[in-house]
Amino acid sequence: MRRTIIAMCLALLVVPLACSDDDPSGPPPTATISSAPDVSAADLAGKTFVGTSVEGFELVEGSEIQISFEETTLSATAGCNTLGATYAIEGDTLTTSDASTTLMACSDPLMAQDQWLADLVGSGVTVALGGSTLTLTGEEATVTLEEGSS
Repeated sequence: MRRTIIAMCLALLVVPLACSDDDPSGPPPTATISSAPDVSAADLAGKTFVGTSVEGFELVEGSEIQISFEETTLSATAGCNTLGATYAIEGDTLTTSDASTTLMACSDPLMAQDQWLADLVGSGVTVALGGSTLTLTGEEATVTLEEGSS
Protein backbone atom coordinates (compact mmCIF):
# COMPACT_ATOMS: atom_id res chain seq x y z
CA MET A 1 0.00 0.00 0.00
CA ARG A 2 2.78 2.43 0.99
CA ARG A 3 4.65 1.78 -2.27
CA THR A 4 1.48 2.39 -4.28
CA ILE A 5 0.95 5.74 -2.56
CA ILE A 6 4.58 6.72 -3.14
CA ALA A 7 4.32 5.75 -6.82
CA MET A 8 1.15 7.82 -7.21
CA CYS A 9 2.79 10.85 -5.56
CA LEU A 10 5.84 10.54 -7.81
CA ALA A 11 3.59 10.30 -10.85
CA LEU A 12 1.93 13.55 -9.84
CA LEU A 13 5.36 15.19 -9.65
CA VAL A 14 6.52 13.86 -13.04
CA VAL A 15 3.41 14.76 -15.08
CA PRO A 16 3.88 18.57 -14.78
CA LEU A 17 7.54 18.18 -15.75
CA ALA A 18 6.70 16.10 -18.80
CA CYS A 19 4.05 18.62 -19.88
CA SER A 20 6.29 21.66 -19.47
CA ASP A 21 6.91 23.68 -22.64
CA ASP A 22 10.13 25.37 -21.45
CA ASP A 23 12.16 23.53 -24.10
CA PRO A 24 9.81 21.87 -26.58
CA SER A 25 12.69 20.65 -28.79
CA GLY A 26 14.47 18.70 -26.07
CA PRO A 27 13.54 15.38 -24.52
CA PRO A 28 11.09 15.47 -21.63
CA PRO A 29 12.68 15.47 -18.18
CA THR A 30 12.83 12.17 -16.35
CA ALA A 31 12.52 11.42 -12.68
CA THR A 32 15.05 9.23 -10.94
CA ILE A 33 13.89 7.27 -7.95
CA SER A 34 16.60 6.36 -5.47
CA SER A 35 15.75 3.82 -2.85
CA ALA A 36 17.90 2.33 -0.16
CA PRO A 37 18.60 -1.36 -0.57
CA ASP A 38 16.56 -3.71 1.57
CA VAL A 39 18.04 -4.70 4.91
CA SER A 40 18.82 -8.38 5.36
CA ALA A 41 19.34 -10.50 8.45
CA ALA A 42 23.01 -10.77 7.42
CA ASP A 43 23.30 -6.96 7.65
CA LEU A 44 22.15 -7.08 11.30
CA ALA A 45 23.66 -10.38 12.54
CA GLY A 46 26.15 -9.96 15.35
CA LYS A 47 25.25 -6.31 15.92
CA THR A 48 23.80 -4.50 18.92
CA PHE A 49 21.95 -1.21 18.56
CA VAL A 50 21.22 1.30 21.32
CA GLY A 51 18.31 3.73 21.08
CA THR A 52 19.12 7.38 20.43
CA SER A 53 15.60 8.72 19.90
CA VAL A 54 11.97 7.66 20.02
CA GLU A 55 9.08 9.46 18.33
CA GLY A 56 5.53 8.60 19.36
CA PHE A 57 6.36 7.24 22.82
CA GLU A 58 8.03 8.79 25.84
CA LEU A 59 10.64 6.54 27.46
CA VAL A 60 10.87 6.23 31.21
CA GLU A 61 13.53 8.63 32.45
CA GLY A 62 16.92 6.95 32.70
CA SER A 63 15.98 3.97 30.52
CA GLU A 64 17.10 3.02 27.04
CA ILE A 65 16.23 0.60 24.30
CA GLN A 66 18.78 -1.96 23.21
CA ILE A 67 18.34 -4.56 20.46
CA SER A 68 20.84 -7.29 19.56
CA PHE A 69 20.62 -9.43 16.44
CA GLU A 70 21.94 -12.85 15.53
CA GLU A 71 21.26 -14.62 12.23
CA THR A 72 17.63 -15.50 13.01
CA THR A 73 17.03 -14.28 16.56
CA LEU A 74 16.92 -10.96 18.33
CA SER A 75 16.89 -9.82 21.92
CA ALA A 76 15.50 -6.48 23.00
CA THR A 77 15.23 -4.63 26.26
CA ALA A 78 13.58 -1.37 27.25
CA GLY A 79 14.74 -1.10 30.84
CA CYS A 80 13.53 -4.18 32.68
CA ASN A 81 12.80 -7.51 31.00
CA THR A 82 14.46 -8.97 27.94
CA LEU A 83 12.42 -10.03 24.93
CA GLY A 84 13.74 -12.85 22.76
CA ALA A 85 12.27 -13.77 19.39
CA THR A 86 12.92 -15.30 16.02
CA TYR A 87 12.87 -12.65 13.32
CA ALA A 88 12.68 -12.43 9.55
CA ILE A 89 13.01 -9.55 7.13
CA GLU A 90 11.05 -9.44 3.90
CA GLY A 91 11.51 -6.34 1.79
CA ASP A 92 11.58 -3.53 4.33
CA THR A 93 9.50 -5.28 7.01
CA LEU A 94 10.87 -7.00 10.11
CA THR A 95 8.53 -9.56 11.69
CA THR A 96 8.98 -11.66 14.80
CA SER A 97 7.67 -15.01 15.99
CA ASP A 98 8.16 -17.38 18.90
CA ALA A 99 8.60 -14.45 21.29
CA SER A 100 9.39 -14.98 24.94
CA THR A 101 10.35 -12.66 27.75
CA THR A 102 11.99 -12.74 31.13
CA LEU A 103 9.67 -12.19 34.08
CA MET A 104 11.43 -9.67 36.28
CA ALA A 105 9.20 -7.50 38.45
CA CYS A 106 9.89 -3.83 37.81
CA SER A 107 8.06 -0.56 38.29
CA ASP A 108 4.75 -0.24 36.43
CA PRO A 109 6.14 2.36 34.00
CA LEU A 110 9.04 0.05 33.04
CA MET A 111 6.70 -2.92 32.70
CA ALA A 112 4.46 -0.85 30.42
CA GLN A 113 7.50 0.23 28.41
CA ASP A 114 8.61 -3.40 28.01
CA GLN A 115 5.14 -4.26 26.71
CA TRP A 116 5.22 -1.28 24.33
CA LEU A 117 8.55 -2.43 22.86
CA ALA A 118 7.34 -6.03 22.54
CA ASP A 119 4.19 -4.81 20.77
CA LEU A 120 6.20 -2.53 18.47
CA VAL A 121 8.73 -5.18 17.45
CA GLY A 122 5.97 -7.77 17.11
CA SER A 123 3.80 -5.59 14.88
CA GLY A 124 5.80 -5.90 11.67
CA VAL A 125 7.91 -2.75 11.69
CA THR A 126 9.53 -1.08 8.73
CA VAL A 127 13.28 -1.46 9.08
CA ALA A 128 15.96 0.77 7.54
CA LEU A 129 19.72 0.68 7.99
CA GLY A 130 21.87 3.63 6.98
CA GLY A 131 25.49 3.19 7.98
CA SER A 132 25.39 2.47 11.71
CA THR A 133 21.87 3.87 12.18
CA LEU A 134 18.94 1.46 12.44
CA THR A 135 15.40 2.82 12.24
CA LEU A 136 12.32 0.84 13.20
CA THR A 137 9.01 2.41 12.22
CA GLY A 138 5.68 1.12 13.44
CA GLU A 139 2.19 2.53 13.06
CA GLU A 140 2.49 4.84 16.06
CA ALA A 141 6.20 5.14 16.83
CA THR A 142 9.66 5.36 15.30
CA VAL A 143 12.78 4.23 17.13
CA THR A 144 16.22 5.31 15.95
CA LEU A 145 19.17 3.28 17.21
CA GLU A 146 22.94 3.47 16.73
CA GLU A 147 25.22 0.48 16.49
CA GLY A 148 27.03 0.09 19.78
CA SER A 149 28.44 -2.66 21.93
CA SER A 150 26.59 -5.14 24.07
